Amino acid sequence: MKKILLACTAISALAVASADAATVQYNLTTSGNWNVAGNWTNNTTDAAYPDPSVPFDPLGATDRVDARIGAGFSATVNSAVPTVDNLVVLNGGILNINSGASLSLNVDVLVRDASTVNHDGGTVASTGFLLGTNANQTGANYTLSGTGIVSTNAIIVGNSVGSRATFTITGNGATINNAGAYTVRNGGTQKFVFGTSGISTINATTMNLITADNITLTIDLSNLVVASGTTTTFKLIDGTNSLAVGETFSNTNILGLASNPTVQSAAVRYDTTNADVLLDVFAVPEPSTFAMLLGGLGMLTMLRRRRAA
Repeated sequence: MKKILLACTAISALAVASADAATVQYNLTTSGNWNVAGNWTNNTTDAAYPDPSVPFDPLGATDRVDARIGAGFSATVNSAVPTVDNLVVLNGGILNINSGASLSLNVDVLVRDASTVNHDGGTVASTGFLLGTNANQTGANYTLSGTGIVSTNAIIVGNSVGSRATFTITGNGATINNAGAYTVRNGGTQKFVFGTSGISTINATTMNLITADNITLTIDLSNLVVASGTTTTFKLIDGTNSLAVGETFSNTNILGLASNPTVQSAAVRYDTTNADVLLDVFAVPEPSTFAMLLGGLGMLTMLRRRRAA
């Protein structure tokens, strides 16, 4: 409870600070490349964003600058873009972040209201990384894959009153560096889609899994390939501080077992001492093991027949 209060206090402080400041709000009004100035409009008389010659804070040191993608518009980032305070993707907006991209936010990345971020390469750096910040939404989706990098001080998936947000990690080429708390709460789903050789790990200092809030862990093993007869442990979430006993995901879904010829079963395990969420994957037995089992069954059958005779 103390950890949650601290996180909420920090977010509230940011909100208060922002409320006292004027906001320069840039809205994407034409889908396309982020770095095309004509794709954006703003609520001031300043130059159209993004203009590298205009400071991120054109109205003064106490003002806030936000970039907003919504109303069904789509932006693609392939290179470095000018710094803003908040990036808000909302109302069905779509953001595609590709190799070579660099987004630097002074405050938060906020994804909400049935919006989607596809992060396949490049770097996103922010103070906070918030998915589903509004109540009772239809969903917010952030997919990190390829060589994408997320660097932040706080990750929050889901809203305290239910926002059905999903954070998806695909493959093992991405990097998630979280210097602060990783929190999943009401309506939040953490999804891991394994590649052939594994999955990227979420790194965090503190982990808050609000079990009573109906949070979900979904794991897809359809593409994973493991050597027969082995047991492999994958680290899904790597925490630094201890994880409270009983602090787990409310629901766990493991997909792809029926279609994967190399995996027999899998089980999620919580290491409370090291604050880790682990997945143990059990491969199908070696062919020689099957042969021994069949041979043993055959001998038992023969012995039973002899006794019956």
